[in-house]
Amino acid sequence: MMNRWDIFVITFYCLDDYWDDHQTDELGNICSSMNPFLFEDKGSADPAVWEVFCEYYEEKEYKVEEGFEIAKKYVATLDSQEATKAMENVSLEEWKDTYEEYLNPTE
Repeated sequence: MMNRWDIFVITFYCLDDYWDDHQTDELGNICSSMNPFLFEDKGSADPAVWEVFCEYYEEKEYKVEEGFEIAKKYVATLDSQEATKAMENVSLEEWKDTYEEYLNPTE
Protein backbone atom coordinates (compact mmCIF):
# COMPACT_ATOMS: atom_id res chain seq x y z
CA MET A 1 0.00 0.00 0.00
CA MET A 2 1.09 3.55 -0.73
CA ASN A 3 0.06 6.87 0.70
CA ARG A 4 -0.17 10.19 -1.13
CA TRP A 5 3.41 11.13 -0.23
CA ASP A 6 4.77 7.83 -1.51
CA ILE A 7 3.02 8.37 -4.85
CA PHE A 8 4.44 11.88 -5.13
CA VAL A 9 7.98 10.73 -4.36
CA ILE A 10 7.89 7.75 -6.72
CA THR A 11 6.49 9.97 -9.47
CA PHE A 12 9.42 12.32 -8.92
CA TYR A 13 11.87 9.38 -9.08
CA CYS A 14 10.37 8.19 -12.37
CA LEU A 15 10.49 11.64 -13.97
CA ASP A 16 13.98 12.31 -12.66
CA ASP A 17 15.24 8.95 -13.89
CA TYR A 18 13.90 9.66 -17.37
CA TRP A 19 15.47 13.14 -17.25
CA ASP A 20 18.88 11.56 -16.63
CA ASP A 21 18.81 10.17 -20.19
CA HIS A 22 16.60 12.81 -21.86
CA GLN A 23 17.70 16.14 -20.43
CA THR A 24 15.32 18.83 -21.55
CA ASP A 25 14.75 22.17 -19.87
CA GLU A 26 11.03 21.47 -19.62
CA LEU A 27 11.43 18.21 -17.72
CA GLY A 28 14.35 19.59 -15.71
CA ASN A 29 12.17 22.46 -14.50
CA ILE A 30 9.39 20.07 -13.49
CA CYS A 31 11.80 17.84 -11.58
CA SER A 32 13.43 20.83 -9.89
CA SER A 33 10.07 22.21 -8.78
CA MET A 34 8.83 18.82 -7.67
CA ASN A 35 11.95 17.78 -5.72
CA PRO A 36 10.58 16.32 -2.45
CA PHE A 37 13.96 16.21 -0.71
CA LEU A 38 14.84 19.88 -0.44
CA PHE A 39 13.20 20.34 2.95
CA GLU A 40 12.89 18.08 5.99
CA ASP A 41 9.09 18.09 6.03
CA LYS A 42 6.83 16.75 3.33
CA GLY A 43 6.64 19.12 0.43
CA SER A 44 8.34 20.09 -2.78
CA ALA A 45 11.03 22.57 -3.79
CA ASP A 46 8.21 24.76 -5.07
CA PRO A 47 5.65 24.39 -2.25
CA ALA A 48 2.77 24.98 -4.66
CA VAL A 49 3.55 21.73 -6.51
CA TRP A 50 2.93 19.58 -3.43
CA GLU A 51 -0.10 21.68 -2.45
CA VAL A 52 -1.71 21.16 -5.85
CA PHE A 53 -0.96 17.43 -5.73
CA CYS A 54 -2.70 17.29 -2.34
CA GLU A 55 -5.75 19.05 -3.79
CA TYR A 56 -6.07 16.30 -6.38
CA TYR A 57 -5.53 13.29 -4.12
CA GLU A 58 -6.66 12.70 -0.57
CA GLU A 59 -4.46 11.24 2.14
CA LYS A 60 -5.36 7.57 2.32
CA GLU A 61 -3.86 4.20 1.51
CA TYR A 62 -3.75 3.26 -2.16
CA LYS A 63 -2.85 -0.02 -3.82
CA VAL A 64 0.46 0.22 -5.68
CA GLU A 65 -1.41 -0.16 -8.98
CA GLU A 66 -3.70 2.73 -8.01
CA GLY A 67 -0.66 4.81 -7.17
CA PHE A 68 0.71 4.18 -10.65
CA GLU A 69 -2.56 5.30 -12.26
CA ILE A 70 -2.67 8.39 -10.03
CA ALA A 71 0.89 9.27 -11.04
CA LYS A 72 0.01 9.06 -14.73
CA LYS A 73 -3.13 11.17 -14.22
CA TYR A 74 -1.21 13.74 -12.19
CA VAL A 75 1.56 14.03 -14.77
CA ALA A 76 -1.09 14.58 -17.45
CA THR A 77 -2.22 17.68 -15.54
CA LEU A 78 1.26 19.19 -15.88
CA ASP A 79 0.64 19.91 -19.57
CA SER A 80 4.13 18.72 -20.46
CA GLN A 81 4.80 16.44 -23.38
CA GLU A 82 8.18 15.52 -21.89
CA ALA A 83 6.71 14.54 -18.51
CA THR A 84 3.94 12.58 -20.19
CA LYS A 85 6.51 10.80 -22.36
CA ALA A 86 8.55 10.03 -19.23
CA MET A 87 5.58 8.40 -17.48
CA GLU A 88 4.63 6.46 -20.62
CA ASN A 89 8.14 5.05 -20.46
CA VAL A 90 7.48 3.55 -16.99
CA SER A 91 5.91 0.12 -16.73
CA LEU A 92 3.89 -1.03 -13.75
CA GLU A 93 6.72 -3.43 -12.94
CA GLU A 94 9.27 -0.57 -12.92
CA TRP A 95 6.91 1.47 -10.73
CA LYS A 96 6.67 -1.42 -8.26
CA ASP A 97 10.44 -1.94 -8.29
CA THR A 98 11.09 1.75 -7.65
CA TYR A 99 8.63 1.73 -4.78
CA GLU A 100 10.26 -1.38 -3.30
CA GLU A 101 13.70 0.28 -3.50
CA TYR A 102 12.25 3.39 -1.85
CA LEU A 103 10.85 1.31 1.01
CA ASN A 104 14.03 -0.74 1.40
CA PRO A 105 17.01 1.42 0.43
CA THR A 106 20.35 -0.33 0.22
CA GLU A 107 23.20 1.29 2.03
